[in-house]
Amino acid sequence: MGKPAPLITVAALLLALVSCDSRTNNLSSLSFDAASVISTQNRIALVMDPYISLRDKSGPSGITVAHGRRGEIYDINGVQLIETEKGLETWYDLGDGWVGASSIRVFSDRSKALSAAKELY
Repeated sequence: MGKPAPLITVAALLLALVSCDSRTNNLSSLSFDAASVISTQNRIALVMDPYISLRDKSGPSGITVAHGRRGEIYDINGVQLIETEKGLETWYDLGDGWVGASSIRVFSDRSKALSAAKELY
């Protein structure tokens, strides 16, 4: 009795698919740990907007706790997808606070972010 029978494997996959029915599951938020074992890429953020507000929590309802300026570089500590009136939005935890994806550009390493920051000026 080494491997499970293929029929059991197929049945388990079908059960998993049926339990993931999108009509019964509402997505209000989805968080990703900063220490992802899947990928170490996309962990550096470059501020692209002239001025950003870093919020105490992800989403438009968070209050401003810090500010950032164009060209500043931050380590990304976490990512969260939240559902808003406009649809799903991606928010990044930059350590000092959360910012929406539209205000930053994400890089796989600091040297690439530094090169891009030089191009902003």
